[in-house]
Amino acid sequence: MDRRYYLLVVSDRVPLGWILSQQRTAFPAHRSRVADQLQVGDKLVVYTTRGCFHNPTRDRGRVVAEAELTTKALTLVPPVRFGEREFTRGCGLRIDRVAPLDSGPILADLAGQLHGFPTSWATHIRRTLVPLAERDFALLQEALAGVAVPRREALQGYLDRAKMGGKRYC
Repeated sequence: MDRRYYLLVVSDRVPLGWILSQQRTAFPAHRSRVADQLQVGDKLVVYTTRGCFHNPTRDRGRVVAEAELTTKALTLVPPVRFGEREFTRGCGLRIDRVAPLDSGPILADLAGQLHGFPTSWATHIRRTLVPLAERDFALLQEALAGVAVPRREALQGYLDRAKMGGKRYC
């Protein structure tokens, strides 16, 4: 099996809370082709954009978790909804370790070391999934390893910031 590596770009706190708590990810219908290319065993680095927590002047774009796909993309019945957005395809994930809130590595600080990122990398990551070279994944994985803790230890901070409390989504 040829494992592939991706940056999973998350731009809103509520879906992030869902991803981290449910260990799943979802894609809108117009991203079905991308979702269907994912294979069990592919590795993801979860990245939160500066606007993910609705305060881009305070927050930085951070690597917050590493995940492995545990299922291929499946049709979600019913679809998952976050606000007005509907997500019709989804995959299972295994997320073992997560950076505590506001402590994940800042992607901008590492971007110059990433071989697969152009100098205009910020526009490069405006997609849900960004393919990564294995060496770039390893660099982000190593940076994350220095701060990551077991998922259960960090999860509540993200849920509180998402204002989800103990509510379960899906």
